[in-house]
Amino acid sequence: KPADQWEKIDQASTSFGYSFNTNVLDLAHAYLIFANQGEILPLSLIKLNQPPEGKQLVKPEVAKEVLEMMETVVARGGTAPKAQIPGYRVAGKTGTVHKTNRGGGYEKNSYLSLFAGIVPVSNPNMIMIVVVNEPSRGIYYGGAVAAPVFKEVMEEALRLRDVPPDELLVNHK
Repeated sequence: KPADQWEKIDQASTSFGYSFNTNVLDLAHAYLIFANQGEILPLSLIKLNQPPEGKQLVKPEVAKEVLEMMETVVARGGTAPKAQIPGYRVAGKTGTVHKTNRGGGYEKNSYLSLFAGIVPVSNPNMIMIVVVNEPSRGIYYGGAVAAPVFKEVMEEALRLRDVPPDELLVNHK
């Protein structure tokens, strides 16, 4: 709802990502800002004759800084180390949300588990969002459920598109 109609609870819930509705395509589009040095490009599902004109929304150095912060999510100690891809720097963000019910509240034990990732960090080539609807077996955090799916699919996408690795592999003697 419009900000001028927000109540105090709306201000609190939006601060941690609740009270918003979006779709996966719009979410991936939002991450383009970080992969594209702060510039957003319009979405198109058809091939365009000319490259679209972008709009600078944030300074390139700010976008780079956020991308590097997102890289810590995938590092050891982050919320999604299961998204690590050998040879590639991966930036990401996990998400775990209660599903909404028809009455306007949230379902008690019904979740969406998400992982949004950008690869490779040094020269972003692909963005992928993985959403798992109502994960089972009692595990529902995005880093535990969606991040491993991201890793498996993205590894193959990187291979098929022949995207060069960006992480220096250290020889251990």
